[in-house]
Amino acid sequence: MPAAYRLVFSDDAAPVGDGNRAGRMVPGEYQALLVGTQIVPLPHPDEDRTIRQHGESFLSASLKGKYLRVTQRVCMQCGALIDAPQISFGAPGCLPALIAGVATGLYLALKAQWEILEAVEAAFGAVCGALLLSSGLGFAYSKLVWRARQQSISRDACPSCGSKIQRSINSLVGQTVPLNEQTRTVTVERRGARS
Repeated sequence: MPAAYRLVFSDDAAPVGDGNRAGRMVPGEYQALLVGTQIVPLPHPDEDRTIRQHGESFLSASLKGKYLRVTQRVCMQCGALIDAPQISFGAPGCLPALIAGVATGLYLALKAQWEILEAVEAAFGAVCGALLLSSGLGFAYSKLVWRARQQSISRDACPSCGSKIQRSINSLVGQTVPLNEQTRTVTVERRGARS
């Protein structure tokens, strides 16, 4: 589940959201699908259903350069929220890894006559190794094959004011920082934090 953050701007007039607290809740980053030129969020926990509605799977979207990891950024000039999409290689979730681990462990314990603990350790190592290898190969593939598309969807300047000075929401947690030459500030809190 993605981390959520509360952004409170110094000029926020009315409380919004939970209770009487000002600000709005936003994710620090999220998964998305590139459909044409549109960025379609894949909301947790319905990522699979949403991606299938667009006729894709994590693997097909990754191979076509359509699977994105989107980082939320704050323009340090005007305070606008900016989506910074990055073409990525999507993992199909934890269920396939769990199934592969259980199948490997059962095979080693029943067919190869390994002790249960040894079989579980070997299965865990094999699954982790396979996931690391596939993640590394997927990362390299997405960077090498989709370089031109990545450049076409990159958002270096704020669409509201044109400023190139941005910071990720994750880097602002627990801080109150000045915007627009200190006439306005933004405070970023991790979800559930109380001031």
